[in-house]
Amino acid sequence: MIHVPRWKIILVVLVCAWGLLYSMPNIIGAEGRQWTQAHLPSWLPSKSVNLGLDLQGGSHILLQVDLGSVLKDRADEMIATVRPELRSAKIGYSRIGALANGIRLSVRDPADVDAVRKIIRDIDPALEITTSEGNIIQALYSDQAIKEIKDQTIGQSIEIVRRRVDETGTNEPVIQRQGDDRILVQLPGLEDPQRVKDLLGKTAKLTFH
Repeated sequence: MIHVPRWKIILVVLVCAWGLLYSMPNIIGAEGRQWTQAHLPSWLPSKSVNLGLDLQGGSHILLQVDLGSVLKDRADEMIATVRPELRSAKIGYSRIGALANGIRLSVRDPADVDAVRKIIRDIDPALEITTSEGNIIQALYSDQAIKEIKDQTIGQSIEIVRRRVDETGTNEPVIQRQGDDRILVQLPGLEDPQRVKDLLGKTAKLTFH
């Protein structure tokens, strides 16, 4: 007959009892957890395990940030800023327009090129300015500047998504960047993806002039 020391039996019973006590918050439900937090000592377990999508289901959404529109908006804002500066400096130009990652303009007098370059550089030092045909000026964002704009845009978008997700009351949502221009959103326990889409689809835009 196998003899088990009494202290080992007591230890096994205590470990099992502690495991049962530790798992109780997951069994008694939300109301039970609120009662235990209000009436029992704080050192007792009161938090439940937050189940992920694989255990309790939920919503899995992949968002894509339209970075092309961000660069276009930057170019439009640049044009809106450059025009009054040119008028203030009494510099004539024949046309000005937005490019995919910057602006292009033609000045009437090639002697004003240096002054225009200084105006653009003062507005946004991140632009790389080139001149062609004597009077055509291009101001384009460098690859490094575009990367910084992308990172800034993704970071702001994640913060906006996080604030809107907080309105759903979901515990421990997963909100993280995926790739160059996407944001992964996982909401355990929220099985109404349309509600999430409607919430995240609200238009919000902040600009500085």
